[in-house]
Amino acid sequence: MTKIFGAGFLCEVNTFSPFPVTETNFRECYYNESGNHGAQPHYYAQPLITMKQLIEAEQWQYVESLCTGAQPGGKIEERVYLKFRDKILSDLKLQMPVNAVFLYLHGAMVSEKCDDCEGDIIKRVRDIVGPKVFIGVEFDPHTHLTEKMIENANALVFIKEYPHTDYNERAKDLFRIMKGYLKKTLSPVTAVVDCLMIGMYATTLEPMKSFNTKIKHIEQATPDVLSISVIHGFPWGDVADVGTKILVITNNNYELAKSLASSLATELRSLKGKTMPKAYTSKKALQKARADTGEKPVVLADFSDNTGLGARGDSTFLLREVLNQRLTSVALSPLYDPDVIKQATEAGVDSTIDIKLGGKSKYSGTPLNLKNVVISKIVPKLTATFAGSTVNYGQAVTLHYQGIDIVVNNNRCQTFSTECFSKMGIDPHKRKILIVKSSEHFRHSFEKISNTILIVTTPGTISLDFSQIPYTKLTRRVYPIYQEKNTELEHSQHRMQV
Repeated sequence: MTKIFGAGFLCEVNTFSPFPVTETNFRECYYNESGNHGAQPHYYAQPLITMKQLIEAEQWQYVESLCTGAQPGGKIEERVYLKFRDKILSDLKLQMPVNAVFLYLHGAMVSEKCDDCEGDIIKRVRDIVGPKVFIGVEFDPHTHLTEKMIENANALVFIKEYPHTDYNERAKDLFRIMKGYLKKTLSPVTAVVDCLMIGMYATTLEPMKSFNTKIKHIEQATPDVLSISVIHGFPWGDVADVGTKILVITNNNYELAKSLASSLATELRSLKGKTMPKAYTSKKALQKARADTGEKPVVLADFSDNTGLGARGDSTFLLREVLNQRLTSVALSPLYDPDVIKQATEAGVDSTIDIKLGGKSKYSGTPLNLKNVVISKIVPKLTATFAGSTVNYGQAVTLHYQGIDIVVNNNRCQTFSTECFSKMGIDPHKRKILIVKSSEHFRHSFEKISNTILIVTTPGTISLDFSQIPYTKLTRRVYPIYQEKNTELEHSQHRMQV
């Protein structure tokens, strides 16, 4: 019987973040060794679930090893990386022989001693299974795509949407390639072109919305094209391969793959600078929000304190400005502060307490000294849905202070859904201003309730000025670090044989 091995290991690492990722961070976010992900699966488990269903529909055998993921932070502790990597490799050895391996990896994992964790994992898997076993990997688009990844896998498929709502669809794409390989009807070959730029690419906004639509049309209209991926890259990773690339997989037609990847890379490079979000200071954003006459709330995204990019989630810069301007009808969710959670839960609902809120970590400002804060709601475990999956925020409390509602939690996680407000007793439709700690994923939910979304930058962990990020390992001349007009695009090519 055809036997397929699966595993998941994900963490997006901001190498400039001072908060190392620990084993506790993985276990408090998502950790599963059973392969049974429950009735409300975490989004880190979704592609594995989809792959299992497709495999078993073919009456093939599926075995699953570790599936774990942590919220983004600084470099992963080496001991932790090796422990989880070796767990997956050990399980694979026990299940040999296998016909294929499916991995769900992030693509921007960096440990204390390894800049290319995913490439390391894939290479070690290849060493175990040999040259003829299919290895397929689904990646987040915020990947540092390396030669080691390309050389040791048969097919790499990347999530297309940002916000990342299509992970199940991409698992289906990868399964079709895997199935064709195993049935000897497909021979996938890959071409990659380096766009030589660093940027952000929200696919719900123009011009990336149209670019993404074009890519999907080419996939559907061209029989030999099996998959096209835009690798956004993760700008806050100081590694040699940081940056944007185009990857095309065709059925045994390398010239088509190379030509298509080259033309798409040239087109995407022509959009350099045009895909970046417009950002406002705290004062300017609040001024615009106050002047907004619409009936729907204005959403302010605290970009610089997004835990999804490696920040701590306890920045006070924007909230302090709200208090300075004495605004009311404002709600924020969530702000990470385990100390306040402990204090509030000990006091109980309807109690009044004095707190030092947030600002307890580097780059987060200073704590807000708030007196006579009312505890209006306590939830032992706050969860929210995102693209059909579940996200865990840990214990959460709602605090009310001078016309402002603040949701505080003890499990670092960005704002994925309006449920971060509604489940905490706050009707998001009835607030003039909603503050979220996120950069893009929040749009999937909040665009439905707001006509005005403003990106806010503060002196926090995350900078949008990529030209000023102190990279030390770049070996390529990428925009906006270098801004020559006619830099030649680099080509990377690789053939995999059945």
